[in-house]
Amino acid sequence: MSDIANSITNYLLAFEEGKAAGIAGDFQKAKQKFTECIKIDDKNPDTFILRATAHERLKEYELAMADIYKALALDQTNAVAYETK
Repeated sequence: MSDIANSITNYLLAFEEGKAAGIAGDFQKAKQKFTECIKIDDKNPDTFILRATAHERLKEYELAMADIYKALALDQTNAVAYETK
């Protein structure tokens, strides 16, 4: 498998694990998994929004806002980022 295919697979796996952790209420694990995703691809605003949600649930408000602003910098039309803000 190529490096690109491995990166995509790792991203998708971490993304799904992050979503599942968030749904289960394990926001620390969700934050960790979305951070893994961002290390692989830091151009997806949705990942920053999901990590911001985990930060918010952990009462890490400044980190949450930083991720929301990063999501908006990547996509100024992202309605979810504006709603979350």
